[in-house]
Amino acid sequence: EDRVLGLQTGADDYLVKPFAFRELEARIRALLRRGRLQSAKGMDRGGLWTCADLTLNEEEHWAARQGRRLRLSPTGFRILKELLRVAPGLVRRQHLEQLLWGDEPPEGSALRTHIHELRRELDKPFGLPLLHTVPHVGYRLSPDPAEGGAPDIAPDVVADAAANAAANATVREASLCPANP
Repeated sequence: EDRVLGLQTGADDYLVKPFAFRELEARIRALLRRGRLQSAKGMDRGGLWTCADLTLNEEEHWAARQGRRLRLSPTGFRILKELLRVAPGLVRRQHLEQLLWGDEPPEGSALRTHIHELRRELDKPFGLPLLHTVPHVGYRLSPDPAEGGAPDIAPDVVADAAANAAANATVREASLCPANP
């Protein structure tokens, strides 16, 4: 009954104690593969873009993190959508300026102001920052600031997940930002 309830309330998987560490590792890898395959098409069929605990619904024009709707300006929404489109890849400042303002970007620090507002809504209320600045180059959306592509699972990620699963007896979600072509 607990398994069914867990899956019905949004869990991607459910693992009961006692469990084998190899099974946990295999389940985490399977969840990550599923996330990569879903986003390899750019977005899923419902118009959703995801990265870690962030979801953006392009069709309905909303974004949420940890289930909480984000209040984004139209410009912030466009920036976030572009960052998600290439996550965890780098988006250059010049590309964002071209996207937002065409061939006539405003003078001064308009982009930096929009990024600051986006970061205030996207990262400040949450424990894990997703929006990272690459100094003098651009921005990246990823749970790991150094991530440059779709990584293999690092051993410490698997070990941390195993420790959390052992404590809670459930693995609700394991997703990193998959590469979006």
